[in-house]
Amino acid sequence: MGRGDSRILVLEALRRRAMHGYEVAKEISRMFGGFYEPSPGAVYPTLQWLEDEGLVRSEVVDGRRVYSLTDAGGRYLAERGGRVGRLLEACSMETGRPEVLTAGRRLAQTVMLLMAEGDPEKMREAAAILDEARRRIAELMA
Repeated sequence: MGRGDSRILVLEALRRRAMHGYEVAKEISRMFGGFYEPSPGAVYPTLQWLEDEGLVRSEVVDGRRVYSLTDAGGRYLAERGGRVGRLLEACSMETGRPEVLTAGRRLAQTVMLLMAEGDPEKMREAAAILDEARRRIAELMA
């Protein structure tokens, strides 16, 4: 995710329908097939910023603040529409990227379990394995 991408994703979610902040986070997760879900702690400040900029508006409906896209927000999104497509493509099944993300998540979980054991020798060996894997992956990019 690059600078400004969270704003674009929030606007894209609101382009589909008006919703409250938690729904925005869930809609973005749905757009990415569950591979990326922004935290409410990231979504709510973004919504506030977008409202301050006039790109979204909010109203209280049944005791909840519901956000919707303004015309200015629609224009902002239209000017950057290609970026939304590229972000969504990053997690499409055809690119192979979800498999890499899943493997990375599984690796991180395994490392956390190893760290919980607390065996210093195992952690040094794991660090060497991870350094080798990082080096080999970097070679793929060269």
